[in-house]
Amino acid sequence: MTDEDRRGQEPWLLANIMPNAVVLAMAEPGNSPRPYGQREYAAAEFPTFSYALQRFSEDSGIRLTDRACAISVCGAVTGEAVKITNGRWLLSPSGLRHLFGENLLIVNNVCATLWATRTMADSQCTSVPDKAGHQPLRLGARVMIWVDDGLGVASMKVDERGQTAVWSSEGGHIPFSARTTQELALLDAIAGKRLPASYEQILGLAPGDPAWNAISPRPGPAEIERLRAVFLGRFANTAAQMFAAWEGIYLCGSQLPDLSDTGLATLFLDAFHGDGPHRRMLMETPCWMVGSDGMELNGAAAALSEKFRMNINA
Repeated sequence: MTDEDRRGQEPWLLANIMPNAVVLAMAEPGNSPRPYGQREYAAAEFPTFSYALQRFSEDSGIRLTDRACAISVCGAVTGEAVKITNGRWLLSPSGLRHLFGENLLIVNNVCATLWATRTMADSQCTSVPDKAGHQPLRLGARVMIWVDDGLGVASMKVDERGQTAVWSSEGGHIPFSARTTQELALLDAIAGKRLPASYEQILGLAPGDPAWNAISPRPGPAEIERLRAVFLGRFANTAAQMFAAWEGIYLCGSQLPDLSDTGLATLFLDAFHGDGPHRRMLMETPCWMVGSDGMELNGAAAALSEKFRMNINA
């Protein structure tokens, strides 16, 4: 047995780094690993992530060196440094590899949530509408759309060998295309002379934002939710076609329109299906709402499990 194999058999370390907090946990190696022993720390307590790791090591009675580790981060993952969006910490992947070795995996939080769909419980997944069961291991491509403080997008593809690959993107910054005079006025209120505004800006508008004053008469909260359902449907249409994600669209995040409402779901689906050349395929593409609680840790563990499986099969 190699050192690499031994490290993979020890309990894995998992982390979910958010702007103001970090959650750390362990998971037993396997095909469907589940986090346990979770501890949450405020980011303000520590100058760097490494100090939080040390605290978790002390509180949990574990060593960190050469342990397989998967980290979900709120931010773009690059080779040189990872800045936590709206947070204090800056992660150094090379520095973390000195601690954990090559069995280190850092993924964007939207990617982690998409990884979690491989092993999540059916109760966390609701079809829009209730017409398609969740089949996470089917071949083909899917997309995760996360509507929260920003608009996150990630894609997944399962190939003929059953191997899974997930990619993050900056798709939320795709320019929003106005179709009515009211939408043009809204864009102008958001971006002024810097048109076009992005889907992230449009879907991130709070009901009390003064930009809504650009529409006459000003829409009330219910009408704003109807507009947001349409805007989200258009974006999902774009994302599905961009990634050929005919196997499904996942919708997640605290700022989603309430698509459990039949009226909002109908508006969303009409916009998602669109009237373009791929309308028939889009009508056959399922959409699911998924709960976000704990998904990042589950997804980080699922991604690490796939990393070891691919290493074994290589």
